[in-house]
Amino acid sequence: MGRSTIETAIDRYIDAARRAGAPMPDGPASQRDLDTVRAAIAPLRLGDDVVAMWTRFQAPPAMPYPSWLTARLALDIWREDSSGSNVGLPLFPIAYESHGFLSAGLVGDSHESVIWRWAYDAEPATLRFRTLAVAFDAAADALARGVFVWRDDQRYLEVLDDEAWEEVVRGRNEEAVAGGAFDPGITTLDLQSPLTWPEAWQLACGIDVQAAVPRGSTATIAEFLTTSSASATIAGTIVGLLGSAEGSRITLDDGTGHLNVWCPSGADPFSVVRNGDGVEIDVLRSPGSAAGSEAELDRLQAMIQSSVVRGDMAAAQAAAIRLAGFAGPESVDASAAAIRRRGRISGR
Repeated sequence: MGRSTIETAIDRYIDAARRAGAPMPDGPASQRDLDTVRAAIAPLRLGDDVVAMWTRFQAPPAMPYPSWLTARLALDIWREDSSGSNVGLPLFPIAYESHGFLSAGLVGDSHESVIWRWAYDAEPATLRFRTLAVAFDAAADALARGVFVWRDDQRYLEVLDDEAWEEVVRGRNEEAVAGGAFDPGITTLDLQSPLTWPEAWQLACGIDVQAAVPRGSTATIAEFLTTSSASATIAGTIVGLLGSAEGSRITLDDGTGHLNVWCPSGADPFSVVRNGDGVEIDVLRSPGSAAGSEAELDRLQAMIQSSVVRGDMAAAQAAAIRLAGFAGPESVDASAAAIRRRGRISGR
């Protein structure tokens, strides 16, 4: 074996798929679709190997889970996943099925893309293929060795031996490393925590790490609640969290009391709002009422759970509607202008 170019790897894959009786992939992406992808993700850019693949074909069927995508569908998925984020997602999907992804890195070597595996489960993304060529070389090897078999009657690829497939992938990855493939310096990545990303990823996505550095509290919760100050910086631990698409209602504890804070999504560009974490918040006094206590929140959540167990969906729905009233700026002591994580802020 030798380290392949993307064109050589694709040729090997097509030959192996044809010999295995698998159908050929969809035709190439249109230039218009590729230009649309480039414009949408700028200033990030697709690797040359991903462009080469979609210039040859799309959605190759004889590949293991997850199903591979056309360029247009990949862009639709990327846009949907990026729409609610305050920072760009430096990965672009090339395969997706049942909440699982393979995505090409948009930062690093502009010629060869590192391929990452991740899912909608908050677990870190893991490096799957050192290059896109590795994915096609490994698939060609597995088809030729009978590790994969194409089931034409059901139109799907079956992996007959998972361990053998992982061994093929491992061997091809090692070969790529020995051949000088780009090394991103990491093999896992927490997509939910931009402050832990490598510096190159942060710079490419326009993340200003200095904006996340804690600046020190100016008041305790007790002081803020008993004075007429319109604003303050308060440090504490998130001990309650209720989220919505617009933001989160958190309960902050600093040892002197509890503060209910509405955190609009724009105030949390670094995704630091997590239950149990220490944060520093620039707060503005809210004209709303903070009538909803944590005890009431807990009671409503317990009511929903017990009602569902009993099969009383009407009671569960009524409690859920009341609970939804807590997830907004009307039921808090203050609103957040900015949120910063206390302690270490970068994985560099």
